[in-house]
Amino acid sequence: MNQLDDEYSFDAKAKKMDDKNMFGEKFGDIVLTEKQREIIAALGENNQLSAKQLAEITKISSRAVEKNIKKLREIGVLTRIGSPRKGYWKITIH
Repeated sequence: MNQLDDEYSFDAKAKKMDDKNMFGEKFGDIVLTEKQREIIAALGENNQLSAKQLAEITKISSRAVEKNIKKLREIGVLTRIGSPRKGYWKITIH
């Protein structure tokens, strides 16, 4: 188990996400896909990872990482602090 799993437990499994037939796990009122959880876990260990580095870790394209980050920002799970080059990611799940 990683640090993120110790801090946050995901309780409801296989909930339908949006109308794209994507399945994820629910944390409170937020439904996250497996890849989104992997991105959050990786950022929990190193909050300065780039989309390219996250793509290597999660085994998806950097464009897919960017789309997932956009969704995580929209639902309030991730916040970018600072500039794109020198900044870092803050996980805002409470």
